[in-house]
Amino acid sequence: MSFSSSTAPAERGAPLVGAGPTRGRGVVVWVLFAIWGALMIFGVVSLIGPPWLRAISKPGVRTEVRGYTSGGDAFARGGDFAHALERYQLALKIDPNYMPARINAAVVYGQLGRAQEGIDLLRDALTHETGQRGVVLYNLAELLRRVGKRDEAIATYRDAVAAGARPELVYGRLGEMFGETRDWPAARDAFRQAIGAWEDPVVQYRNMLTVARDLPESDSVGVHAIDETLARGVTEADVARYDLGFVRQQLDHDADLGRLYGHLGAVEAQLGDVANGIGHLKRALQIWPANPEARQIREMLTRLEGGR
Repeated sequence: MSFSSSTAPAERGAPLVGAGPTRGRGVVVWVLFAIWGALMIFGVVSLIGPPWLRAISKPGVRTEVRGYTSGGDAFARGGDFAHALERYQLALKIDPNYMPARINAAVVYGQLGRAQEGIDLLRDALTHETGQRGVVLYNLAELLRRVGKRDEAIATYRDAVAAGARPELVYGRLGEMFGETRDWPAARDAFRQAIGAWEDPVVQYRNMLTVARDLPESDSVGVHAIDETLARGVTEADVARYDLGFVRQQLDHDADLGRLYGHLGAVEAQLGDVANGIGHLKRALQIWPANPEARQIREMLTRLEGGR
């Protein structure tokens, strides 16, 4: 799949309005969650690192399947989900097990108000042998959340992490979901886990290896070496030879990380942890000063610092 990592805004959750003296704070927390858009409604496959199936033997068939899938991606980016679905269906007629087309078709079903068809498509995918189980489970959880099956969605997000989905994305989504029901301690823990994974070079190196392994041009020797590394587990020694200072500099400008810090700070403020709340809200602005939540974050900072 060729989606960029820039995704459309996520489905907005229920208002997070606090009671009594925390009402104003709760309103701001709701606004922050409502704008949350870094996790997927569309294009999550590219964020998590989709394998391009290597089992397609004929170059002509492979090219045709990818061509239809790329066409579907282009229509989807333009908001033409009906034509996108047609292209994905054409790809799946040629190869029913081509996961980028299958997963994106499921996502488009959700956009078209046909989420159950997407759920069925992904559940069927889980019955087949696939190295993309984490990706499939993550998208399945998104659709379950869309149709209101909250508990099943949360369980499926957790299964996705266990199956190899990127933890920073999954825990970010879980933090959002817990925030929607004002379960502030659970939301705080989830956002902390998301940030910890995002800032952990070992986690990011493992993500990079997974993506590299699944590139269509990867040769069998390279794939085998990566599989061996992933099987034994990525350690700090594996990343020690890289310039981690450069990696951290990139994180200082990562919009998704900034958004996570903003949500964590808002939740901590809701829990009465003012000092950490202020620190994390400031960190969010430092990373991404012009983000769409900046005004709400500054307003919250003014109230928190004024009440100290």
